[in-house]
Amino acid sequence: MFLFTGVGHFLMTTPMADMLPPWIPMRAELVYVTGILEIIAAAAVLVPRYRTLTGWIMIGMLLLFLPVNIYAAVNHVRMGGHQWGPIYLLVRVPLQLLLIGWTWRMAVESAAPKPIRFACEITLPEQPEEIASKILDLSKWPEFNGYGPLPGIKAAEFEIETPEIIGTRIRVTNQDGSTQVEEIVNWEPTRQVRLHMSEFSRPLSGLATSFDELWEFERNGDKTHIVRTFQMFPKSNLTKPVLWMISFLLKRAIARHLKQMAKTD
Repeated sequence: MFLFTGVGHFLMTTPMADMLPPWIPMRAELVYVTGILEIIAAAAVLVPRYRTLTGWIMIGMLLLFLPVNIYAAVNHVRMGGHQWGPIYLLVRVPLQLLLIGWTWRMAVESAAPKPIRFACEITLPEQPEEIASKILDLSKWPEFNGYGPLPGIKAAEFEIETPEIIGTRIRVTNQDGSTQVEEIVNWEPTRQVRLHMSEFSRPLSGLATSFDELWEFERNGDKTHIVRTFQMFPKSNLTKPVLWMISFLLKRAIARHLKQMAKTD
């Protein structure tokens, strides 16, 4: 559809320019530019890597075109049914909304949302094994104080504790009453530790499927450089913007927590 309408911008430039209010400068040039954008979008949406972004751009264009259609119908512009006047909007507006919904369904919702990723780093005057052992010391978990509206941890307790550490599950209760389960899925105390977070309570359960937290240790003499990486998996592309805002707060909370660890050592 975008390919055909994009080509139409070059075949019917004058009537399309008439659909724009006269106070808009360079109307013909604007018709050409939007035509080029529509043709590019029609091609880009076929590439999986760019499909989601292109879908959002298409939806934005369809929303921007709606006021143009309303202006053209009110002013009986002789282009594509707009000459019928405002009554044409009874057809055009539902059609535009249908196109927006179709674009969302095919280009945005159908694409698997990519995880949101961030990392924080610090160097501590301890060996990796000592740092890893603190992860198992649940009395220290409430030292995570959150950031702004992001709650800190109120309490943590073992739900399942395994001899080999891997498979250990920790039930976390946050200061706002929300909960989640954190499972240790990789335990190499000299090199790295990975935790998988899931079973979120509301409201996070409606935004994300899970989080992964990776602690990577690099020994440097009597010190250890830590890289703490998070991956947050959105439930859908619709919830990803909200989850991105949460990641902004979480990154600052993690950075502050690492600084607190450095002060106590």
